[in-house]
Amino acid sequence: MFFRKEYSFLSNFHKVEIPFTFEGVEYIMPTSENAFQAMKVYASSSHPLRKAAWLRDVQEAAPEKAKILGRQLSIDRKAWDAMAEDKMLEIIRLKFAKGSQLAQELINLGDIDIVEDNNHGDKLWGRYAGKGENKLGKILKQVQLELINS
Repeated sequence: MFFRKEYSFLSNFHKVEIPFTFEGVEYIMPTSENAFQAMKVYASSSHPLRKAAWLRDVQEAAPEKAKILGRQLSIDRKAWDAMAEDKMLEIIRLKFAKGSQLAQELINLGDIDIVEDNNHGDKLWGRYAGKGENKLGKILKQVQLELINS
């Protein structure tokens, strides 16, 4: 399924405020994509002032630009790869907070497979040309089941 039209709420580009706190400062990220890119600060060795400025840039960016900013941040790739899935799960739980309209929409999907098909070649978080790990789809399904069982 492509995360468009009736499934657009599943996209990490869907507008929803995600709170993000780093070193005592709260940022409100406008999408889960922005929040996910912001999480990369945990794997960065940049100076604290540079991190704060970068986080403000990510907060103010459109999700497409936030993704680019995330690729530009100098990070420890091994450290990021070790935490990325847990960070995405944390964000998706915030996005689909129990009792929210988005949570109900996720629950209402029922027993369908959630697969993030895409045209941009992402075989890690989604599926491209029928192939890929679909980590985002699996995380969405996990959160859906948590909501149903809570």
